[in-house]
Amino acid sequence: INVYDLITSEAIVSLPWGCDFPLGRCLNTMNTGLHMIGTGAYHCGVEVNGIEYAFGANNIPGLSGVFTCEPRRSPGYEYRTTLDFGERHTSAREPTKQQQLQIKSEIDYITERERQTAALRSYGEADDFVKGSSIMETMAQE
Repeated sequence: INVYDLITSEAIVSLPWGCDFPLGRCLNTMNTGLHMIGTGAYHCGVEVNGIEYAFGANNIPGLSGVFTCEPRRSPGYEYRTTLDFGERHTSAREPTKQQQLQIKSEIDYITERERQTAALRSYGEADDFVKGSSIMETMAQE
């Protein structure tokens, strides 16, 4: 299990009165103190066969929020440590019907998004244009 601080040390928040606050450095310093007493606020990912799996919440229908990345390089987080549980030998198995449906749903969603993005990129070449209100209604339903 790869453990991360929730914010990178470089994260800075610009305050309304014109100064920059080093939010990442402050939160990570606090997290270091909490870590010493066995607690803190963390993000973590599970590394399996050289791939790290983690969860990042999203509000996109049909997507689970589970993502993959290179081990110890979860985007947007600062790596802290690894909890090594050693090697575990497992055997391959077929995905369940529910897992197959989830994968198909995610692929269908991504394919549709790519098609929509390609259509938007080539809008200048189109002979016909879609009413913007109909696009907004479709997006609102999603």
